[in-house]
This record gives sequence, structure tokens and C-alpha cells, in this order.
Amino acid sequence: MLDEPGALAPRISVVMPAYNAAAHVGAAIESILGQTYGDFELIVVDDGSTDGTAGIVGRLADPRLRLLRNPRNLGLVATLNRGLRACRGELVARMDADDVSLPGRFAAQLRFLDAHPEVGVCGTSIETFGARAERWTIVCDPALLRAELLFSSGFSHPTVMFRRALLLRHGLQYDPAYPHAEDYALWARFAAVTELANLPEVLLRYRLHGGSVSERHHPVQQASADRVRREQLRRLGLEASDRQLALHRTLMRGAPHTLALDVAEAEGWMATLLAANRRAGYCDQGALSELLYEKWFKLCRAHRVHLHAAGLRFLESPLSRGMPLVNRLADSARLLMPRRAA
Repeated sequence: MLDEPGALAPRISVVMPAYNAAAHVGAAIESILGQTYGDFELIVVDDGSTDGTAGIVGRLADPRLRLLRNPRNLGLVATLNRGLRACRGELVARMDADDVSLPGRFAAQLRFLDAHPEVGVCGTSIETFGARAERWTIVCDPALLRAELLFSSGFSHPTVMFRRALLLRHGLQYDPAYPHAEDYALWARFAAVTELANLPEVLLRYRLHGGSVSERHHPVQQASADRVRREQLRRLGLEASDRQLALHRTLMRGAPHTLALDVAEAEGWMATLLAANRRAGYCDQGALSELLYEKWFKLCRAHRVHLHAAGLRFLESPLSRGMPLVNRLADSARLLMPRRAA
């Protein structure tokens, strides 16, 4: 159906931007139309495609499907915001034109959000297909997820479902000032007004290919994400230098990138984060301690060949002292175990 909304508002509005997506958009749409929960509208916003995307969408006959067409290619942020303005549902679900949602996705997210009114944004775990087949580990606990926002978005964007009332009440939308990290900027702003969560279940299959945003626009994406990280660190009262921000970003990326870090400098920065959060109260101190403890363990593991008395160094750090002794001793022993052969 073309842009002809019905009289009754659905429970969920699905926003799917599409640009030259003819190869995959049909399968993506079918995965939405095949959801076990059916009270939704699917808003496909064609961003000036030249490959027949709009024709494929227009030939699909389902009254829940709405097709909007940009007069020319406006870019992802403008396209997403046009989709948001067209939404009529209580909840907004995101979907990309080259991914596949599993049939129970909407039912699971709706059940969770109904049971947790304090949560305004809910994502899910994913598995990848295409270039690589992987299951991506994500942070699910709301307290840990808020702490994770200091480093990264914490969500797989096309899995997210959020409450539209929060958009309207707080004037939230995707911000063009953060190209290719507009989702990270939005979740950081949501975090100021609501709780965030992820579901551990894999409910979306995420296509990996050379045309992805992270592949084509990495320098711009990194610069935008760094802007969000700086803003999050300011919530702790920290004005990070360029060197500190680069260190912070590398800790987020993990091994093997952390091999380039100085262990003492990285330890000092993480201790600074803990002290700053204790003063500012940005996120739960225990959650941040847990998050940084894990990063400290992985840093020591990456450097253990060259780190003198790695197990003892790990145990004596202030980053370890707040964790239960049994955990600390077990992880210290893990540092002494030989690496498994690849």
C-alpha cells in the first residue's frame, strides 16, 4: 500500500529505510510480515533508489505496508526521521532492508516492554550471515548497558524497539550532526530519560557484507562516535584529551588492539573513570566496576607474555579489589593458563 495510513493506530510502527536494496528488501519485508505478533504497520522509506527498490515494495500486497518515497537521495538520518514522523504506533521498531527478523521478535520485545514499563528501549541479540556467520555477545542488564554507553552504543541498531511517547515528550530524533553514529547519539539521549535493555535471545539475522556503513564510512563513523564518547565522559566530569580518548576507544575495541596500550596508563585511566563516576553518579558504581574489571582482565591477558607476574599484577589492581575474592582468584589463575592452539 502506498502512503495511506488506516484509521486505527497499530501497537507497533516499524521503520525500514531502503536505498538501492532491491537484492534483499523483499526478504526483509517478508520477515516482518511473517511475525507472530501482527498488530503493526511497516513503513518503508525509499531514499531515492535507482535500482527498482520502490517497485518491489509497491508490488507487495499487505494492508500493513506503507511506502514513502523521498524525492531524491536524502541520506540515512533524514530518511529515518521521516519514518519516525510517519509513525502512529505506541512503539517504534527498527529494521534494515537487508536483514531478517525472526518470527517471534516483536512478540518477545513487546512482552518484555509490557512487563518492564521503566525500560524505554529494548534491543536483542543477533547472529550474522553473509560474509561471516557469528553470534554477537551483547550487554543485557540495564545497569551494565548504561555503563557500556561510555564506550559504545550497546545495541544492534536494527533490533531496537522503543516507546514513541519518549520521542514526543523529549523531542528526540536522529541527529545529523553524528553521521554514521546517529544511533549511538540517540541511545545516549534516551539514557538520560529512561532505562535501556537488551534481550539475550537471537531475534534478528544481521547481514554482513562489504557495503555496510562500518566498512564504507569508518573514519566518519569513528569521529562521530568519539563525539558521543566525549559527551558521555563529560557526564562524569571528565574532559578527555585526544590521547585519553584514543586509549578509551582502544579499550572498547579489545584485543588485539589493546596490545598497543601501556598497561599502567590504561589501568590509571580506568581507575579515573571509577573515581569520576563515584563523584558524578552517572551510572551504577557496581555495574561500572564489573565492566571495567572485565576490560582489565582482558588487557592483562593480552599482555601476559610481557607483563611481570601477570596474575599478581591483576590481583593487586584497584580495578580488581571490588570484585568477590573467588572471582579474582579464578581469573588470576586463568591468566597463568597456556593459550589454546588456534
